[in-house]
Amino acid sequence: MAISLRKIAFWMLDFLTGNKVKKNYNEINRIISNGESNDKQLKNILKYAKDNTSFYAKGNYEELKDFPVVNKSVLKREYNNIIVEGLDDKKIHWTCTSGSTGTPLKIPQNEEKRNRTKADLIFFNKKIGWELGDRYIFIRSWVNLYKMSKLRIYAQNFILVDTNKFDNAAMEELRNLLKKDKKIKCILGYASALTNFVNFLEKKGDNSSMFNIKVIVTASDELTTETKVKLKKMFKCKVVNRISNEEHGLLAMNFDGDDFFTLNTASYYFELLKIDSDEPAKLGEIGRLVITDLYNKKFPLIRYDIGDLAVGMSYDNNGSINKLKSFEGRGSEILINSNGIPITCVSLSTHLCSIPGIIKYQLNVFKNRKVLYIVVDNIIFNSDMLEQNLVNVFGINDKVEYQIVENISIEKNGKYKPIKFHEEELVWKKCYLLPLLQDILKTFIRHT
Repeated sequence: MAISLRKIAFWMLDFLTGNKVKKNYNEINRIISNGESNDKQLKNILKYAKDNTSFYAKGNYEELKDFPVVNKSVLKREYNNIIVEGLDDKKIHWTCTSGSTGTPLKIPQNEEKRNRTKADLIFFNKKIGWELGDRYIFIRSWVNLYKMSKLRIYAQNFILVDTNKFDNAAMEELRNLLKKDKKIKCILGYASALTNFVNFLEKKGDNSSMFNIKVIVTASDELTTETKVKLKKMFKCKVVNRISNEEHGLLAMNFDGDDFFTLNTASYYFELLKIDSDEPAKLGEIGRLVITDLYNKKFPLIRYDIGDLAVGMSYDNNGSINKLKSFEGRGSEILINSNGIPITCVSLSTHLCSIPGIIKYQLNVFKNRKVLYIVVDNIIFNSDMLEQNLVNVFGINDKVEYQIVENISIEKNGKYKPIKFHEEELVWKKCYLLPLLQDILKTFIRHT
């Protein structure tokens, strides 16, 4: 009854305030379901940015391709020239980037944008069987930046689980809660945390008869095939992967049974640009994910390079990428092997997860060497297979050591880092990763 009342109360409140979320929901449903584009809103936001911000007013920009590609550094530098004054500040919602690639950045959102974000979540969740008001577990890093009021937690009907405190005792507590409270229908959380949790449940000898979960949504870090299979077996439910961030909202979803990500082209325009230039990447080629937010009028995010890599699969009729073949993770965690081939978190995982006995791994990159830390099941671990896979991934001229360890810790933000550059190598790291220096990088690697 409580769930039904939450759903009724939400839509009743929306009705009384002008059906703002409902109208957005219907539009999203039409665009995504019919494979349409949101060309009208793209033109509107480009004109709006030119007319209302000093940053975009100074350029002779007409079409999207004329606008500059920006990143977090540009946003910080031009912040006061991008933010739009004059909107009702009482209705402005503030979001904050995670800071995983540097200092967090506060991004304001106008009321229209917030209503769109709500509608996005309702639509995509409904597609996977997650109804508005369903009780769920939310596993993430609950640092001070993301604290929520008790009223909001109650209204949204979720239970907080902090990855920074997600030890065996916390997993046992969550295990008992899921067995006791059969009203909990959904789990949303970091893929790495859910990997640890399902392994914990397996050791306990648990099975699907003990739980009542209908969908699990993973986010932030990579969902491996192995973890997905384990989760589906343990909970007998749908397991989907979601791409989202704080500054935008829900960007894409890998629906259960799909081998691709469906992009939210109703609310965003997506481009994939080459790693080493702002030219479009070819379909099937790894590129930088660049996003234009169609609804944030308080802080227009036009052609924003979010720092993630992906492989495109198809376009809509407006030229926006609408499906991703794969999501490759952070661009700041890309390597170039001795054969000049990019290595991403996903490609590394594909190789390592095929080796029996590897439970967890982390590639540590130093200036003059690379060390792979691995947690293994000694009974089935195959060291010969690992050594051969390392040669296949990095090339015969790039030696990678490996060390067996008992555990691999998560980062301060509560996330698992599959590729880690050490801070003492910061100057080298920046040179190693900057896309514009890729050619120099390749030469450097081949001669060291």
